[in-house]
Amino acid sequence: MKTIIFQGWEPIKPVPLGAKLCMDSVELAAKELGFDYHLYGKGFFNHSFEFMKEDSWSVLARASYSRNYWAIKFFEQGYDRDIWVDSDVPVRDKSVFEVKNTLHATLEQQYYLDGDRLVRRPSDLVTNSVLNYSSIDQPKMFFQAQVEKARNIGKEEYIAKTSLGTDLYTCLCSYFGCDYFEGVYFATKDIREMLISGNTEVLKSQLMPKAINICGSLMSDKDFLTAFHNFMEL
Repeated sequence: MKTIIFQGWEPIKPVPLGAKLCMDSVELAAKELGFDYHLYGKGFFNHSFEFMKEDSWSVLARASYSRNYWAIKFFEQGYDRDIWVDSDVPVRDKSVFEVKNTLHATLEQQYYLDGDRLVRRPSDLVTNSVLNYSSIDQPKMFFQAQVEKARNIGKEEYIAKTSLGTDLYTCLCSYFGCDYFEGVYFATKDIREMLISGNTEVLKSQLMPKAINICGSLMSDKDFLTAFHNFMEL
C-alpha cells in the first residue's frame, strides 16, 4: 500500500528547534515504516485563494485548508493513503501509524491531574493533529466544506477555530465513519507542565503516549524544546 506522511511549515518565521525535532521524529518513523515523507516549506500556502492570502487570515486557517488541498494532490499522484501530522507532534513509537486503511483522526482526549492521577474529561471533539485519509473522497469533502465556509463567513477567528477546525472535522468524521489513532494524546495544561518540568512519572505510568499534540504554540521556544526531550525520554 503506497503511503505518504506529509507535514507543512510555511517559513513566515524561523522554525523553532522543538518543531524541527518533532518533524524529524515523524520523518524517521515514516522511513522506518517504508513510507514516503514530504515536508512542505515555502509554497505550502501558495495555492490559496486570493481572499485567503490577506494578512487577516491566520496561519491556522490557511493550514487547515492547505492540508486537504495537498492530500488530494497526493491521491492524484497514486498514493493509497495520506497521513498528515502537525509540526508540533513528536512521535516516539512508529507503530502509531500502523493502522488499517480507514479514515483515522485524533480524538481530543483531555486528561487533567487530580492528585496523583490523570483523569479524563469526556470529549467527542476530533482534532486534525494526526489524520489518516484512506480515499480521495475524504479530503475532497473536507476541502469543499472548508472553501464554502471560508467564502461565506468573514470572521477569521470563527473560521480558523470552528468552521475549518474541530467542529468541521468532528462533523465530517461522523459522516464518513471514523476510527481514532490509539496512543495519540492532546497536551492539556497539566500535561504540558509535566513535560516542561520533567515530572512525568504519572504520564509514563498511566498513558505512555506514542505521540502527543504538544501544543508548541502555547509555550516558549525554550519550553517547547524541553517538553520535546522529556516526552521522547518517557
